[in-house]
Amino acid sequence: ADFFRLELAAGRLPIPNCSRCSELEIVPAYELDLNNYNRMVPTKNLMIENTICCACSCLACARPLVMKQRNKLALTLEDIEKLAVEINNNGIKSISYFNLGDPFISKNILKELKIIRKYNPDITIGSSTNGLFLDSEEKFEAACLMDSLVVSIDGINTKMVKKYQRNQCFETAFGNMCKLIKYRDEINKKNNNKSKLKVGWNYILFSWNDKPEYIKTAMKLCQENNIDSLNIWHTKSPFWGTSW
Repeated sequence: ADFFRLELAAGRLPIPNCSRCSELEIVPAYELDLNNYNRMVPTKNLMIENTICCACSCLACARPLVMKQRNKLALTLEDIEKLAVEINNNGIKSISYFNLGDPFISKNILKELKIIRKYNPDITIGSSTNGLFLDSEEKFEAACLMDSLVVSIDGINTKMVKKYQRNQCFETAFGNMCKLIKYRDEINKKNNNKSKLKVGWNYILFSWNDKPEYIKTAMKLCQENNIDSLNIWHTKSPFWGTSW
């Protein structure tokens, strides 16, 4: 981590993947304290990857390469508790609970999030999933401990989404998202809006799913199913799939 921080502070990209990072931004050099940079603890946000496992097999995903460099595939509950304590000790304000893996593959995700909330009841938690394993009331309960969750479905039917998300199933993922929203709305009626969860549909634009009529269909599906937002992003890879 220190290597990454120092390289970025010096104006260099540590690895090629940094060039397409959605969080990469330019900041003035005078804002950086290079003498203490390698000892800085991030307080704005921390990304936690509870598992590297994912079933989607996306076309440009770096996960297969990263898996070869990992000593284990998932964090234990003991790991999560250590992180939760450190998050509290360092005053970290928000968590992005995902990376290359799908967090909902974890059978312990409800226990994980309860541990984090135990030590950090007011922290903002956001996450992302492909929706395939968002498939039980226990996982819906876990999702409702978050503040935001986006479900990545890159198209309006299975044939379309499989061009990039090769193991994705539109009917399963979209159906799970809709079931989650119904679950959230039901518990909020019973418990006076206990869950702050907002659910968004992440739709990455490629050359094969960017026709206006496709986007209009996605917007209609959001309205019909009470989905909080439709988030449209242009792809950064593969380059030949770029929407123009």
